[in-house]
Amino acid sequence: MATLPTFGRYAEIPLDHMIQTNARAISTALIDSRYIAQGLYERAVKLLSNNGVGDLTVLIGYFTMVALTLMFHDVPSGPEGLKR
Repeated sequence: MATLPTFGRYAEIPLDHMIQTNARAISTALIDSRYIAQGLYERAVKLLSNNGVGDLTVLIGYFTMVALTLMFHDVPSGPEGLKR
């Protein structure tokens, strides 16, 4: 398992956890404030590469598009079946 050293700590954090944490931080920042801090961006590029950051941004955009479409049409969450 690949690991990255933590900043100022002796313990190491698994790389996949770092990627998930960073992806969550980017998603939250984009959706809540529509702004990515420079430090967060640089960390994302270091962990995911430029292509990975682009892929993550596209996935966030697709998810947002689907979520807004479902909200617009007032589709209930978790229905077992919709009558037509």
